[in-house]
Parts: sequence; structure tokens; C-alpha cells
Amino acid sequence: MHPMLTIAVRAARKAGNVIAKHYETPDSVETSQKGSNDFVTKRR
Repeated sequence: MHPMLTIAVRAARKAGNVIAKHYETPDSVETSQKGSNDFVTKRR
């Protein structure tokens, strides 16, 4: 697999793990919007 693709897949999997971990407790994640379709998330 191409090195950049490997990094992208690894990042997507880690992001999925964070989403799955906090899915049941949405109050533990704070979101805000910088611009149109440009969201920032922060774990409390």
C-alpha cells in the first residue's frame, strides 16, 4: 500500500475509534464551527 494511503487509513481508523468511544456520551464532546463546513471538536 502507498505510504500516504497507509497514513490516511490509520488516521481514519483512529478517528472512528474516538467517535465510537464517545458516541454514547455526547456531552463529553464540545463542537464549534469556524466556518461553513469547517467544524472543530474538543473533548472535555
